[in-house]
Amino acid sequence: MTISNNYPELLDLIAKCNEQGVPIKNIGFVSRMELNYFYKNSLFCIYPSLQESFGLGLIEAAQNGLPVVASDLDYVYDVIEPSATFNPFSEEEILNVLLDYRSYIGVKSKVIVEDKLKAFMQLLN
Repeated sequence: MTISNNYPELLDLIAKCNEQGVPIKNIGFVSRMELNYFYKNSLFCIYPSLQESFGLGLIEAAQNGLPVVASDLDYVYDVIEPSATFNPFSEEEILNVLLDYRSYIGVKSKVIVEDKLKAFMQLLN
């Protein structure tokens, strides 16, 4: 996770989960190089958000060759083709998808949105 200090309640919740043996690691706000290191050293990306403004984490994970396991919601399909999905309102389905991780390890997600930054910069010039 990349939760900054701006969200103390969420950080407290992560700490409580850690105390109960749940292995959640919050790396906080990090540089692009550090973030890429974490992506490159991960087996997959779990993205359980119920809503997103853009889904940059989905794109970054897919660009780094990770299988992305995400909520079966429209915003996901707007930016990537996920490796696996789950109903984010069903704890049982989330658990089943995570337990079945062997079926999507190596199944890379595909980025759907195009990088429009270069085209945008050309318009400004």
